[in-house]
Amino acid sequence: MFYGGKEMRILSWKRKTLRVVAALVLLSLAASPAGVRIVAASRNHQPSGGTMTEAFGVVLDTFNPAQTGYTAAGWVVRDIFDSLVYITPEGKVTPWLATRWTVTNDGKTYTFYLRHDVTFQDGTPFDANAVVYNVHYFENPATQSKVTSILGDYLSAKALSKYVFQYKIKTPYSPLLFNWGGWQLGMQSPAALQKYGKEAGNHPVGSGPFMFQSYVRPTTITLARNPHYNWGPSAIGISGPAKLDKIVFNVITQPSVLADELRTGQAQYAASMPVLQYKVLKADPNFTPSPIKITGAGVYTLINNAKFPTNDPAVRKAINMAIDKVGVIKLADAGQFPVTWGPLQSGTYGYDEALNNYYPYNPAKAAQVLKADGWKKVNQIWTKNGKQLTLRWTLIAQAGDYDDMGTAQIGYLTSFGIKVNTAAIAGTAWEASNTNGDFNMTGPLQFSDTDPDLLHLMLGKGQFFNWARYANPTVWKLLDEGRRTPNGPARLKIYYHAQQIVEQDAWNLPIRLDENLDMMSSKLKGVRVDFGGVPNYYPAYFSS
Repeated sequence: MFYGGKEMRILSWKRKTLRVVAALVLLSLAASPAGVRIVAASRNHQPSGGTMTEAFGVVLDTFNPAQTGYTAAGWVVRDIFDSLVYITPEGKVTPWLATRWTVTNDGKTYTFYLRHDVTFQDGTPFDANAVVYNVHYFENPATQSKVTSILGDYLSAKALSKYVFQYKIKTPYSPLLFNWGGWQLGMQSPAALQKYGKEAGNHPVGSGPFMFQSYVRPTTITLARNPHYNWGPSAIGISGPAKLDKIVFNVITQPSVLADELRTGQAQYAASMPVLQYKVLKADPNFTPSPIKITGAGVYTLINNAKFPTNDPAVRKAINMAIDKVGVIKLADAGQFPVTWGPLQSGTYGYDEALNNYYPYNPAKAAQVLKADGWKKVNQIWTKNGKQLTLRWTLIAQAGDYDDMGTAQIGYLTSFGIKVNTAAIAGTAWEASNTNGDFNMTGPLQFSDTDPDLLHLMLGKGQFFNWARYANPTVWKLLDEGRRTPNGPARLKIYYHAQQIVEQDAWNLPIRLDENLDMMSSKLKGVRVDFGGVPNYYPAYFSS
């Protein structure tokens, strides 16, 4: 569940900067595996050694998986922290730190039977008490965790024995088992959390195949192989320590430099390349393209539903019809990506294709909507009761094509007669602005997730990421019902209904498909893209 504007994803990224990490790999039994792939699956006999350098476009807020708001953090922390279960690219729940599990009490009690041979990277034993400590850490308000909403309506967590952990919730929560497979719920060393306290995000300690070695802020992140690792998911098909000696993330915030990093050999992997560079290298046999479709809400611009004048549904509908999405994508991304329409993009469980073309580009219809609502043009600016239709639009500073998308949208609105005041804000300040509601429109951004419960995170009453200030009791009731309902036709019907109402309310402005255009050296093999769209470097190796 994670977002972002270029290079920040919460709550993911794509030269985004913040993804509403949103991001969480909340995974759904019936979700489509579209866009998830494995590049040259590796085996134990493949050569070991070497350092993989990745050109990485995000300055992360923290390395604490429970606290970060950046989906892009998954690129770094996935291999530091293990999860209780592993979700295959096909969406199947398989063993990892837990060898088996049961779900009883009408879906309200989860019992996990844990491995006996796991230790954290600082030597702390992994057992049921460690899992209990992690849950209490997640749920502690002082942690300021962003993962409590994906743990369901928490009731209790306890160790039934040394290696049996039980988790109880007050009401059934359909995505919970899948959520335990997300990197955001990766297990952290209790000893490290106690030792470092509020600084734990700068000293991440998990049980994964790579250990955090150093961070030269803000340019270089280094991970080193965990030599003791021998408990990787059996579904991956390898055992023992990782093949690579190290992974180095070179933080490069200028997208134009990414292709040069690959061509010169300074990097063997580049995340979220600009479209034109990607197209050139795609035709070069020295490189292997790895487009990663990110499930979730797609790329969209957020509209504040509570701040004048966008608190007026007619204004939000007019905005949707006054902007040519195809034109925006051509300008910002050379027409690479398809347009999106509803709250969820294709490939995400619960996606409703009936919403396609819901608000088509139609400036004349947009004008009719505003006129019917009492607006009229005065000196070429839409005006009502003496007030001009003026928007405050916050952009994420230095967000590459996301800035271009924002600029293009603003151009359409200005031509239509809406006055737009812009402010480019750095990542953390941008998040604070969203939390405070100091905007009419913001982004573009994206929120990634594999389950339609993402809608609860973005739109639910009292949810941190309801930056739109969306308020519709009928939708809230449907989203609560959807969380409790098992996957199947009944659950889909609930989410289809909720999305139809949300679109009628014009809560946001969908733009395009959320897809990372990653590229790697043809010598780098075995990189695995986990379900939901996060690379897994544990099986990676160099062919020579």
